Amino acid sequence: ELRANNQTMFDVLEISAGWDRLANELTNKMPVCFEIGYPRFSNFWKSSDDVDVINKATVLTFMTILSQIPDTLISRKYGNEVAEDVSKKASEILEFKDDDSFVEKLLEFDDYLYDNKLNPGTTADLTAASIFLSYLDDNF
Repeated sequence: ELRANNQTMFDVLEISAGWDRLANELTNKMPVCFEIGYPRFSNFWKSSDDVDVINKATVLTFMTILSQIPDTLISRKYGNEVAEDVSKKASEILEFKDDDSFVEKLLEFDDYLYDNKLNPGTTADLTAASIFLSYLDDNF
């Protein structure tokens, strides 16, 4: 049907962009990746001498994106209110990023997501794309 109507994948993504963050990202020059994820990952990556920097940079990038952008996979399955609540919880946890309790709070958040069958998969995809952009920029 798409071919019969001369529609491209981009056309389909544009239609989906109103409710799907990944479609929105791909049809609008990747604003979350370029304006939030990539700078967050790159700045942390370059500013830390920690041996485990890639893991920490990845977690902080994921949590930053999730705290600012409600996950549309969660929205589609459970509604906007649940997705916004997850984003709020992520934001609260980020306040402890420099605290000794940060890892414990992350694990509690992970348990909360798992126990409630909440999968912020869109955020994971945006995080992966942000890391990829950083690698491209750093000529890895």
